[in-house]
Amino acid sequence: MRVLFLTLYPDIAASPRYRVTQFLAYLRAHGVECTVACPLTEREWRVLTGPNRRHRPFWYHRHETPRRVRQILAAGRYDIVFVQKAIMSAYVRGAVALLRWRARRIVYDFDDAVHLEPPHRLRGPWNLIEDRGQIAKIMARADLVLAGNAWLASVAEEAGAKAVHFPTVVDTGRFVPAAQGPDTYRIGWIGNPSTMVHLEPISEVLASLEDAEVCLVGADNARAPWSNVEVRPWSLERQVCAKGAPLHGLRHTMCGLACWRGARVYPARGKRAAGGFTRGMARGVRAPARP
Repeated sequence: MRVLFLTLYPDIAASPRYRVTQFLAYLRAHGVECTVACPLTEREWRVLTGPNRRHRPFWYHRHETPRRVRQILAAGRYDIVFVQKAIMSAYVRGAVALLRWRARRIVYDFDDAVHLEPPHRLRGPWNLIEDRGQIAKIMARADLVLAGNAWLASVAEEAGAKAVHFPTVVDTGRFVPAAQGPDTYRIGWIGNPSTMVHLEPISEVLASLEDAEVCLVGADNARAPWSNVEVRPWSLERQVCAKGAPLHGLRHTMCGLACWRGARVYPARGKRAAGGFTRGMARGVRAPARP
């Protein structure tokens, strides 16, 4: 079996790491030939995204669009095309039809509420080519949809999709709790400068805590909503420590900081999740007749 994974972002972003990359070794060990295609390099993504991206959206899409079109045109060489999150960060008219024309079978995977809002909205005259209903269309035309939570699975089913609930998981062989917890109760948040806006509704509550510490990983220190916090840069090497080592002493309060229904929460599962990933892709995926 040959599978083309169309990831929306490079692995510096969380979603391709947890929805695709961490399963590749398992899939390859079981005879699946995996090709990962992203429309941007890590360097381009770092330069062209974030809260200071004024005047950069054009260049983002200038890099993303022609590469993604070429990747879709090559999709006929594969048994399955796995679309992670979205075809492109802007929902351009005709993208779903082009993908359906070239792909033998499509598995669409999402663990964020990208059906409500595209990652990048097209503005001005460009909104004439925007397809705000693109996610519903790809759900309806995919052979299988993998949804990160039960609510997203219900959204896919309402769009006419054959949906499987497949939660976002972490590899317990790599992510290991600290052998001993910190002396002080700590609340950890991981994000980036552009997502710090979601901290504002709870900033007063967190700032009022007298018996706890707050650590913001990946935040912009200059834009932190209050002063008595620790801000640390994010890196994959710092997030994943050696087995048995502490994960920087952080205790993550997911229920408080993942504040909306479409957000991903990471259950801790190991090899069983990889097997479920393979079965989920194989379940009921049938090849349509080639044009």
